[in-house]
Amino acid sequence: MWDVSYFMRVLKQRFSQWFNSSRNRKGTLWEERFRSVLVEEGDALRAVAWYIDLNPVRAGMLKNPEDYRWSGFGEAMAGVESSRKRIATLMQDWAGGGGTLEHGLAAYRLQLYVAGEAVPFDENGENGRLGFTRDQIKEVEKTQGELSLKHALGRRIRHFTEGVVLGSMAFVSRQIHRHQRRYGSNRGPRMSEIRSLAGRNLFALGASS
Repeated sequence: MWDVSYFMRVLKQRFSQWFNSSRNRKGTLWEERFRSVLVEEGDALRAVAWYIDLNPVRAGMLKNPEDYRWSGFGEAMAGVESSRKRIATLMQDWAGGGGTLEHGLAAYRLQLYVAGEAVPFDENGENGRLGFTRDQIKEVEKTQGELSLKHALGRRIRHFTEGVVLGSMAFVSRQIHRHQRRYGSNRGPRMSEIRSLAGRNLFALGASS
């Protein structure tokens, strides 16, 4: 199953069969066939990444792409280390590259907002697209893409809504140690650092740990 096109064809066929059977329906389920594109690293890959991360905004699902939790960008802005590293790698050769992981993430967010500016619709409601207002873009430009503490706290970060412990490393560590017997010696809860809060060192213990 190393062929992505074959994998997607089988997946869509079997899901369609299950869906139709469970709902007593017939006919096609997917609007279009799966398409795969060979993308060169660098500018082309960044353009594709921005296009994907802008999809929820273009669809009118939300106003800010970092609020879409089912995306690598959303995970990166919520502090998931693996997602942050991938975006930083993607921005390595952008405008000279270099800098810290935080710098790469901020640069990605800044360019994402610039690329996602809204285009007004005509009088027939056509030839336009949803996106960011000039005010939204200017606000992101002020911080050069960095997510301020104000906006980080205003988002529905899952650490705040689904976590069981939130605080400093020492505080979370004490709670883990306090309830260690519940988990046993070989399997214990893991804390994660929330690295998107404007440099504040907060840590969380998730409900699923």
